[in-house]
Amino acid sequence: MAIHRLRQNHLRRLLSVDGIVRRVSQVLPQITEAVYECSACHTHLRWPQEETSPVVEAPPGCDEDQGGCGKPAGRVRFRLLEDESRTVDYQRLELQENPETLRGGAHPEGLTVILLDDLVGQIVPGTRMVANGVLKGVPRPAGSRGSNATSNVFDTVFLANSLERLDREYLEIEISEEERKAIEAYRGDPSVFPRIVASLAPSVAGMEPEKQAIALQLFGGVHKDLPDGMRVRGDVHILMVGDPGSKSQLLRYVAETAPRGVYTSGKGATAAGLTAAAVRDDFAGGRWVLEAGAMVLADGGMLCIDEMDKMSEGDRASMHEAMEQQTVSVAKAGITVTLRARCPVLAAANPKLGRFTPGEEPQRELNLPPTLLSRFDLILIILDVPDAERDQHLAEAILAQHQRAEGREASRHRGTSLASGLGSGLFSQDFLRKYVAYAKQRVFPTMDQEAYERLKEYYTGMRRLAVRQSEGEAARPIPVTPRQLEALIRLTEASARSRLSAMATR
Repeated sequence: MAIHRLRQNHLRRLLSVDGIVRRVSQVLPQITEAVYECSACHTHLRWPQEETSPVVEAPPGCDEDQGGCGKPAGRVRFRLLEDESRTVDYQRLELQENPETLRGGAHPEGLTVILLDDLVGQIVPGTRMVANGVLKGVPRPAGSRGSNATSNVFDTVFLANSLERLDREYLEIEISEEERKAIEAYRGDPSVFPRIVASLAPSVAGMEPEKQAIALQLFGGVHKDLPDGMRVRGDVHILMVGDPGSKSQLLRYVAETAPRGVYTSGKGATAAGLTAAAVRDDFAGGRWVLEAGAMVLADGGMLCIDEMDKMSEGDRASMHEAMEQQTVSVAKAGITVTLRARCPVLAAANPKLGRFTPGEEPQRELNLPPTLLSRFDLILIILDVPDAERDQHLAEAILAQHQRAEGREASRHRGTSLASGLGSGLFSQDFLRKYVAYAKQRVFPTMDQEAYERLKEYYTGMRRLAVRQSEGEAARPIPVTPRQLEALIRLTEASARSRLSAMATR
């Protein structure tokens, strides 16, 4: 059930609510059964507590059934015995409803969820989940501080008894035996990579080179831990720069396909929104805490950034560490911590003037600094150049797609059904996700000697292009750096992974 649909008739009923976890408190002990000592007879009294109550409630009197003196609370005092009271692990989280469930122009509503006992410590911010439990009302205090008066308007909290995670990292995706056999059937099949490419955003016609690059990005290379403690990333970063087209649709599809995929627009993104922000948190008693940004929330998934050229220079600079070291170092409000941001970045940008100028080198029209461009493994230049054969094929694909969509829409209004499956030979989005997860879980390719020599030959050959023309003349720009060599290695490993091959060949 969507959070904005909760009403008073849902109180004290078993429900399921879904959303995105925005904040999570630390795990604290909560008293579930308090033990009090009567000041008159020194009897120890056990008094159960309400899970949603913000205070510990004392008994109304010394209970005779527990061997007490029977005096009411007004005539005796009770002392709480913390060591003898029964406690349970307690954690609160703020659940925000999914954007796709919102009405037009509506602001996403939130709900406080209480986790107890074995449910604590399982959820991190950014997780999409379903919480099953009971909706309860909590009296809202009224009047001055210290007053016992309560408002006639109640706050709502959700007492969870089970959780279901809707998104998982690639390494957490469970694959059944039947799915494993279906995936293994494609091992060594030379047609599997073209089929994967065709299955990526099939409604987006054309853009074959871009889809091939994104397919390799989904599989990625192999993460390597070196003996000196350094870590070499295996994730592939891609930047698409070009004339207006279907870049945004492609980014949204990839964000939905990848687990823990996060989509954001550079126009509204800030440095804190991408990395982490320090905020005062009422969950933590008003202390400063860190709120994860997009790159941290996408840890183990995929980050898609649209309109990257619209970001300010300072905001783009905050991505340098996260893209290369895949960590986010924060030193704010007395908090010093390093957060993980292990995610490939798929970004899209436009040229300086919106379109590439005919006759100009495309590289000169990129409105991005070299320090950021060097961190991308692939930079794809998309030029809208008229080509009769390609334009005819693209027009036929777009018209056929709209024709099928119109037929389905008309059929839906008539109350009849019309097949709306994928084209022949295409993978479903769910199967594609599990195929990539299986490859990342089971396949760790190594390069053979021929591939090793080919990459070394290419790298050294490109470096020789930067020799000085004559003594005293400035050197030409170096076309390839060690970062590009590492990018070639990652792409080679990703190609082997897509075929479920343990050996990366030439």
